[in-house]
Amino acid sequence: MIRSIGAVLLFLFATFGAASAQTCTVPNTLANGSNADATQVMANFNALLSCINGGSGSSIGDGTTTISPGVNSTYLFNNAGVLGHVAIGQMPGIATSTAAAPGNVGETGTVSASITLSSGPQNITSQLIQPGDWLIWGNVSFGGSGATNTHDYYASISTTSATIGSGPNQVFQFRANYADAAIGATVGPIRVHFSSATTYYLVASQTVNSGAFGSAVGTLSWSRER
Repeated sequence: MIRSIGAVLLFLFATFGAASAQTCTVPNTLANGSNADATQVMANFNALLSCINGGSGSSIGDGTTTISPGVNSTYLFNNAGVLGHVAIGQMPGIATSTAAAPGNVGETGTVSASITLSSGPQNITSQLIQPGDWLIWGNVSFGGSGATNTHDYYASISTTSATIGSGPNQVFQFRANYADAAIGATVGPIRVHFSSATTYYLVASQTVNSGAFGSAVGTLSWSRER
């Protein structure tokens, strides 16, 4: 039992002491080759656990700066030591213009294109999005043909090519019956998560009741949430 507890202490020291450069201390020194007293081993274990959890009287440092644990607070670490001290529920953001790398929370992307509308739904643009938890949305601008028309405009985000989607926040519909109608549409955002790469399409459609077909310009955007 004593050996097992000792192994746990060594693991905690190796994990938190080396990786996080903490200045945790223990009340008893245990020497190789001597019998370990259970009371001393448990006292060391509890002191180390208290330090790691930010208990009263403990401190965590990076070798040059020591910070004291606080109530309702936590610490951020890297392999060089303490990065910062933040309140529970708060995560510091980056203070530079660097974009999140692919695969990281905060990753974003956009694709844009334009088309001349004709009969039936058409893809404006599409993107193969990698597995994860995402917000996806689209913006579409419809342009009229220059004549007095009566048109139904549709914009949609869909996982099926050239198909108007049917889920919540996936469809925009508008009817115009005036000359050279210019309509702006926002579709989404939708929150989705999937375990295999999935293609999303930004789709537009125009039903012409009178007059001629117009055009559509669109942007499909996505943001990794976690």
